[in-house]
Amino acid sequence: MTIPWYDDPILIAERIEQGLAGIHEIANARCEAGYTRGERLLEWCILGRFNLDSCGNFGLITEGAPADAPRLGRVSVVMPASDVFKYSNLCTVTHGANLPPVGGSCDLCCEPWTVADLGHVKGCRVNGYDAPLVWRHVKCEHLARIETAQAELREIMRRSGVATSSYLIPNEYSRSSDAEPWMMLVTSRGRIKVGWRKRVISIDWKHSTLVAPASLFADEPVTQWDTGIHAYGADKAVEYLRRLWEANGEALAVQEAA
Repeated sequence: MTIPWYDDPILIAERIEQGLAGIHEIANARCEAGYTRGERLLEWCILGRFNLDSCGNFGLITEGAPADAPRLGRVSVVMPASDVFKYSNLCTVTHGANLPPVGGSCDLCCEPWTVADLGHVKGCRVNGYDAPLVWRHVKCEHLARIETAQAELREIMRRSGVATSSYLIPNEYSRSSDAEPWMMLVTSRGRIKVGWRKRVISIDWKHSTLVAPASLFADEPVTQWDTGIHAYGADKAVEYLRRLWEANGEALAVQEAA
C-alpha cells in the first residue's frame, strides 16, 4: 500500500522546508484526507510544537511541547506523536486557528511571519466575535492587552474622581503570565485595588481608611464583602467608587464628563 505524501515523514519534512506555505499545504491535505475522504492517518509531531492527529486535525501543543525542552537534545522536524512523551509526561493540544496566513504580518509590529514564529502567534478578534481574525505575535498581543487594560482602568479613575495617581499591579485573579494587570488607585484616604475578574471588575479598599455602611450597596445584586464589591462594567465601577467616596464625606475631585 502506497503511503500518501501527507503521511510520509520524509515528504512532510520536505514540505516544511518550503516554509509557511508548505505547512499550510500539509494542514489542508490532512484535513481533506481525514474529514472529506474519511482516511485514518498516522499521528505526527512537527517542529516540536504541532500535533497532526489521526483525524486530520492540526493542533498546537500548548503544554509539553518538545520544542520547549531543548535540554533533551535536538528535536526532529517530524517525529511520531508518541515520541512527544520522551520530552514531557504531559501533552496538551489545542485546535483552532494556529497558522497565520501566508504572506501576512503582525498588525502591531509589522514583522512578516516566519516558520520560527509558529507557536508564538495567535489569531485575535479585537473588534468583536464576528470580526475577522487579526494575527499577532503572542508577545505583541500581550502588550496590547496591557495597554488596553491600563487605559480602561485609568479612565475609571478619571471618571470617578477619587484618586490622584495610579500604578499597575499583577492580576490577583488569574495566575496566567499573560493576564491583564490590575491597578492600584492612590487616594487621600489610602489605596484602592481595581481589576477585571472575567466579567466583573473587582474593587477593594482594604488598604484605605474608607468604610462602606451596610446600606451603601444594599440595592446592588453583586458579590460584596467588608472592603470590596464587584462591578459589572466600567460604568458601575465608577458609580460604586463615587458612592463610596461620598459616603465617607469626601468631595469628588473630578466630575464625570458629560
